[in-house]
Amino acid sequence: MRFRILLAILFLSFFSSEIFAQNFNKEVLPEIKKEFSHETRTYDLTLIAKNQTDRIFGLRYEWKFLLQDKSAKENSRILDGRFTLESYEVKKIEEFRLGLPPAEMVLLVLFYDENDQLISTLREIIKPNLDSEDPGNFSYQKQNEGIKLVGFVTEDTKTKAGKDFYDLFYQKYNLLPEKSDQIITISEMINFGRTTRILIKVGDQIIYQFFAQPKIDYLREQVDISIKQLVKYLEYLKTRNQMKQY
Repeated sequence: MRFRILLAILFLSFFSSEIFAQNFNKEVLPEIKKEFSHETRTYDLTLIAKNQTDRIFGLRYEWKFLLQDKSAKENSRILDGRFTLESYEVKKIEEFRLGLPPAEMVLLVLFYDENDQLISTLREIIKPNLDSEDPGNFSYQKQNEGIKLVGFVTEDTKTKAGKDFYDLFYQKYNLLPEKSDQIITISEMINFGRTTRILIKVGDQIIYQFFAQPKIDYLREQVDISIKQLVKYLEYLKTRNQMKQY
């Protein structure tokens, strides 16, 4: 029994140090920049890494979004990847647009070195949306797995045209009365030559793709087509789920 208690204490000590210790390594510092839009009720979040030394680092990051409801359940989303930092470099690692949550959300950043050892952490909290009549981009509807997030759109673009498309798409998508309960991803792939291809995915399903061009009228046209394809696909999913119930 004493052995089991000791193991539990060791586990809790490790877990607590991983979650709550902030920047115990002063060589590489994570930072989250937040910009809130009252018009769209969203946060534009930017993850930044700062190298405080003349060393070069090869690192891995995990950026966790932990939504907590009143019953202490969580619905999480994790962004991860690898990056390098030159001496004294400040680098933008990741960008994410987040709807105002209905409950407290913990943002947790973990940096790991080349040996996969945790070297630096950051923990911040996004306060909940207190207006029960306007839940923003989230749903209170409980499913089997607990709270379901609605309206997540993530971005993985590489050019200005890709970023412009994402902004236009998000503005129009945010006006839809019904949103997807799966994460929508706007990504951009390098094609042959200097062209790139933009893909719109719902979950793991590609619903539309096109070759990028910088002209804003062309991008608006592609947004209209993408939204139509999205609405059609969401209607298909809704019909399929209804048929499964019978």
